[in-house]
Amino acid sequence: MEVPPLREEMAAAGVMAEGFTLHLNGVPLSLPPPEGEPVVLLDRGRIVSSLRDRLASMEFAEGTNVRIDFGTKVKSVDVVHRTVTVLRGVGSTHQEEELIEYDLLIGSDGVRSRVREAMNSQLPPGQTAKAAWFACHVGSSFLPTKSGIEVHSLIN
Repeated sequence: MEVPPLREEMAAAGVMAEGFTLHLNGVPLSLPPPEGEPVVLLDRGRIVSSLRDRLASMEFAEGTNVRIDFGTKVKSVDVVHRTVTVLRGVGSTHQEEELIEYDLLIGSDGVRSRVREAMNSQLPPGQTAKAAWFACHVGSSFLPTKSGIEVHSLIN
């Protein structure tokens, strides 16, 4: 499912990154942005509110179940069987586990995404995925440049 107006909105609201400079033990390492889609830096709350607003404005076929679940934690994803197991009521005294079948799953489950992990490790034979991300504790500063910003990160 492609949502071009949403993509355009996100690109307009964010800042394009020209490249990245990681500081490893005080040594700067400059990296270009990944090839393919441009890297846009954007506030996470803005992404969530834009997705919510876009979904609320769309018309879906009768019987289609579209929902955004806050207070829910993804426990596991089975890419082959197209199911996701979630814990509802995270942060409350009563948590409930639920198995959900899906046609389209948008993985907005945080930095240590179980959705992304499953998609990278459980793809059926013949299917491939491309992802670029760093899993670490990072402190970042953003410096303006002529065509965007440059990201400087300190890996702890």
